[in-house]
Amino acid sequence: MSKPIGSEWSVMLISRLFLLNFLLLWQLGTGTPTFDDRIDEVESNGSLPDDEVSALQLLSKNLLSKDTTQLTLTHPICSTEPSSEIKCSCHSKKNQSVCSVIGIFLQSKNLDGSIDPSIGHFANLVVLDLLNNQLSGGIPSTLGNLQHLKYLDLSSNSLTGSIPPNLTKLHSLEYLDLYSNKLSGIIPKELGKLSLLSSLSLSFNKLSSQIPKELGNLSYLVSMYLGFNELTGQLPPELGRLRFLGNLDLSFNNLTGGIPDSMKNLTLTKMFLTGNMLNGTVPSWVPDTIEDKADLSYNNFEIPRDGPKKGEGKLNM
Repeated sequence: MSKPIGSEWSVMLISRLFLLNFLLLWQLGTGTPTFDDRIDEVESNGSLPDDEVSALQLLSKNLLSKDTTQLTLTHPICSTEPSSEIKCSCHSKKNQSVCSVIGIFLQSKNLDGSIDPSIGHFANLVVLDLLNNQLSGGIPSTLGNLQHLKYLDLSSNSLTGSIPPNLTKLHSLEYLDLYSNKLSGIIPKELGKLSLLSSLSLSFNKLSSQIPKELGNLSYLVSMYLGFNELTGQLPPELGRLRFLGNLDLSFNNLTGGIPDSMKNLTLTKMFLTGNMLNGTVPSWVPDTIEDKADLSYNNFEIPRDGPKKGEGKLNM
C-alpha cells in the first residue's frame, strides 16, 4: 500500500483536528452540569424537602438568560465550597443527610427572567443575592415569609412595581439593597419596623412622595441611600434619632425646606443633599460635624456674606 502524498496527509490532519475539537467542545458542554441537572441530583437523593426542590425548579425555569439555554452551576447544590451558588445547612436524621437552602448566590449571571413567588418556600434562607442581572417583573410579596433572611440584594436589575410592604415581616433583615431598578410608588412606612436593618439602599429608582418619618425608628441604621428618585417634601426631623447613621445620600430628588436641627446629633461622616430644592441657612454644625464630606450644591441655600464656610461647599450653583 502506497503512502499518502503530502496533500492527502494535510486533509487527514485537518480532519482529525476537526474531530478532536468537536470532542473537546462536546466534553466541555456536557461536563458542566446545568441548574436542572443539579436539582435532579438533590431530588434523587432526597436531601432537600419537596417544597424546596419545587421552588428550585421554578427558579431554574424563570431565571433564564437569553445567551444560554440553561444556567450552569459551578458546584453541586448544597456544596460546602465558599463559591457555591446554592448553599445549604445540613444535619443527620435517621442516618440520612437532611438539608435546607440557606443561601442563593446568583449575582452577575446575565439572567433576564423574573423572581418566582415560590422564593418564599425557602423557610431557612439567610442570603438572597441576585445582584447585577437583567431581572424584570415585580418583587414577590412572598419574600415576607423568609423570617431568617438577613441579606437581600436585588440591585442593578430592571425590576418594576412597588416595594412590597410585606418586607416588614423580615425581622432578621440587616441589609436591603434595591439600588438601580425601575421601582415606583412610595417608600413603605412599614420599612421602619425592620429593627435590625443597618443598610438601606433604594437609590436610582422612580420612588416618589415623602420620606417616611418611620425610617427614624431604624435605630441600627448605618447607611441610607435614597438618591436619584422623585422624593418630595421636607426632611423628617425623626431622622435625627438615627444615632449610628454615618452615610446619608438624598441627592437629586425634589426635597424642600431646610435641614432639621435634630440631625446635628447624628454621627455622619458623609451627607449628600445635592440637587434638591432645599433652602434656608445651612446649620453651623454641618461643616464641623461632617468634616468636609457634605455636598449641598445645586440647592437654594442662603450663602453667607463672607462666602461658604469650610465644609459647606458650593451652595448655590
